[in-house]
Amino acid sequence: MEKDVVFSIHGPMICGQAEAEKKLFKRVRGKSGRYWYIPVTDCPADNIYVSAHPDENMPGFKGFRGFGGAILTFHLVNGKKDEVQGPWHSNSTALLNDTGIDIRDQHLTQGIISTEREWTSFSDGLYKNVLYHDIKPSLGYFDRIDTLAQKYANKLNKIVYYAVKTAGGGSSGTKTPII
Repeated sequence: MEKDVVFSIHGPMICGQAEAEKKLFKRVRGKSGRYWYIPVTDCPADNIYVSAHPDENMPGFKGFRGFGGAILTFHLVNGKKDEVQGPWHSNSTALLNDTGIDIRDQHLTQGIISTEREWTSFSDGLYKNVLYHDIKPSLGYFDRIDTLAQKYANKLNKIVYYAVKTAGGGSSGTKTPII
């Protein structure tokens, strides 16, 4: 494994509306009555969208206005398109709870775990004595780096440092051994 690695938790700025409109989706109706839009991609859990419940589209309803109430166009696998006002970007656990569809292991993440870290800038860290490092993003559970960092902390019986970058942003932190 590499000895020292600079890792940034920041990626390029992404426009959620543009991301949605350039993908192909399958539409599923959940138990809630909401429509779920699941992209047909290698990492579908990163771009899940959900519509308002039909009752929430009544005049005067103000509670369901994702993307500032903008209308997003979802191109469907059947060749049709849905124009949806104010959908929300959602997550794989909420999708599972409402539809029974489990894609929680289909997130694209990239991470690093080490025994030392020094900040080189606001968002970049120099990770020393690297224990684990994804050279490129990997498909898996959203929290796979957090889980792996906890395993390393427990195994080594010491604090470890980690960082992870996802389609929605990045974060970093420490894991303390749990014995």
